[in-house]
Amino acid sequence: MKLWQNVNVEFYHTAMKHYSSLLLFLFLLLSAARCQAELPDSFTASYALYYDDLKIGVMERRFINQGKTGTFESNGKLTGLAALFRKDRIAESSRWEVHEGQLRPLEYRFVRTGGKREKKEYHHFDWYQKKIVSRTQDGEKILQAKPGVLDKLLYQLAMMELKDPENGLKFDLVDGTTLKTYTFKFVGREKIKTPMGKLETLKFVRVWPESVEHKRSSTLWTAPSLHHLPVRVDNTDNKGHLTKIVIKDLEGL
Repeated sequence: MKLWQNVNVEFYHTAMKHYSSLLLFLFLLLSAARCQAELPDSFTASYALYYDDLKIGVMERRFINQGKTGTFESNGKLTGLAALFRKDRIAESSRWEVHEGQLRPLEYRFVRTGGKREKKEYHHFDWYQKKIVSRTQDGEKILQAKPGVLDKLLYQLAMMELKDPENGLKFDLVDGTTLKTYTFKFVGREKIKTPMGKLETLKFVRVWPESVEHKRSSTLWTAPSLHHLPVRVDNTDNKGHLTKIVIKDLEGL
């Protein structure tokens, strides 16, 4: 029991963020243009969350496609022994639309409760005035709503429209009260084991800006047979701890 009491709560926050981070980093954009016909049908994907090879939680992603509009939701929580000591829960939602063939966010919400570090984040995308109203505990900021900007959930849907993986991946998104660019390079094809069986995947690693000093690493795998759905994400923090998220169930694709 003492082991769980000593586990740094950062492992959970980092895991949820990066498959928000499914998952940050999680999954990127090749092009700003999004065609309605290219979007997948509605689906639900469930994932197991690990910290240094210990299974400590679950996450569920639900995509609802209503044609020109829809929602993308994510809910995560601790389970098993970890849940005896912490009640952390994370809920995210993105409301989106297809406008002139382009996928774009309308409203994004993030809520983390049950722990010592509760957090709320909200973004309203006003495409007519070309601005984004971003609110966090630290205050409010107005950002420019340039074409192609996505939120921390919607960029993962954009990943599923992958056309040429060898060119790598790049996307712009709103994170907190800032606009950030994430870049991943394609490193090859790999067959990986999952609770759903062995899957043929494409493997990507994150390319960090030269100006950022860190010891972190992020690697993700997508499955072409599942509409390029992210099926595994590994994140190593500055202290060398590994957070891993692996798909365990899928309905709808």
